[in-house]
Amino acid sequence: SITALTPVVIPSTGSARMSFGVSATDNLSGVEKVRLDLVGPSGQIITLWGNYGSTHPTALTAQIDSAILNVLLETGTWTIDAVDVYDNAGNHTVLYADELAGRGLSTTITVQ
Repeated sequence: SITALTPVVIPSTGSARMSFGVSATDNLSGVEKVRLDLVGPSGQIITLWGNYGSTHPTALTAQIDSAILNVLLETGTWTIDAVDVYDNAGNHTVLYADELAGRGLSTTITVQ
């Protein structure tokens, strides 16, 4: 699952970040990393990574944060375009925006 922990961000504060709560499981080799791709109103892309390679948990609940956002970041609605979960054996699964929405998960964050 995925949840926007900061559904509205205001980069002009100088310390704003996009934050997401992520839950993932892999019952064999463990979760190695999670990638989130976000797309802005005009197509700009931000990629966020959570890396768990040293511990390889079989069940993971974690927070993934962006770097501090530039005050010039495009305002408007940003959409989670894809979530990619990798396991320690090199396998991965991608869930795209329509699949996330179909599961009832929020796929947007607002930049003001």
